[in-house]
Amino acid sequence: MSKLKAKDRILARLVPAGNGCLEWSGYRQPNGYGQTSLDGRLMPAHRAMYQAHHGVNLSRDQDVCHACDNRACCNIDHLFVGSRTVNMRDARSKGRHVSITHPESFPRGERSYRAKITEAQAIEIKRLISIGLSCGEIAKRFPISRDGVSKIKHNKSWKHLCQN
Repeated sequence: MSKLKAKDRILARLVPAGNGCLEWSGYRQPNGYGQTSLDGRLMPAHRAMYQAHHGVNLSRDQDVCHACDNRACCNIDHLFVGSRTVNMRDARSKGRHVSITHPESFPRGERSYRAKITEAQAIEIKRLISIGLSCGEIAKRFPISRDGVSKIKHNKSWKHLCQN
């Protein structure tokens, strides 16, 4: 498929949003980025839009960055190319960078896009673990797997909660 046809296909999936953003209406990854294919390869929708619009193939060391900080945005006027270093520096300057030196900025618990349970449920799971229920028994009561309960039990998830 030509880059022009690909661009038209991508444009057909965009809807206007605030701040002039054009958001991807197709599949979005859990982290909020749209996903589509270009030249037979899956990639973030904003990257596909940039490449189709400009008729280029970016190398792996080139990121397509958002000036608007909207992960779903594919408005070509909001996108720019930069190295991974440039992208991380941009994120840090806007307070979006999660780093080891600033763990308080990392979304934990319910604030994480990966959370399947609430903090109250995690506390209840820890209580049930402390009274001796098995991970399998607990998993039947909550919308998580036995492995998810085991991760709570061994403090691999929800470890920011106080220990029982």
